[in-house]
Amino acid sequence: MDPTTVRTQLLRLIVHLLPPLAVAGIGGRTTVQSVRTWYPTHEEPPLSPPNGVFGLVRGVLSLLMGIADWRVAEAGGASDVQRDAVSAAYSIDRVQLVLAWTTFATALNVEIWRRNR
Repeated sequence: MDPTTVRTQLLRLIVHLLPPLAVAGIGGRTTVQSVRTWYPTHEEPPLSPPNGVFGLVRGVLSLLMGIADWRVAEAGGASDVQRDAVSAAYSIDRVQLVLAWTTFATALNVEIWRRNR
């Protein structure tokens, strides 16, 4: 494979990894700030995973979403413009959904904690 092609694909992969990783970082920062108040006081179910697992899983899922987005963009059968348009729309929609969910879930958990104190 041509080194220029490899560099181009690597650059495109990095571009596709940035949005989900940025959203994971923003969501993690938002969650960490609010979790300090309500999370230590809630009663966990007996089979809940350790707290340290959530950040790791979120990071791995974000990487996998970026790789999936890159694979869609690199798939054959469509012009570069069509692939880039579909990939960009998918990435923007996913970013918006993840940010909306993180905000909603954090606000809901804080409100439940406030009402049950």
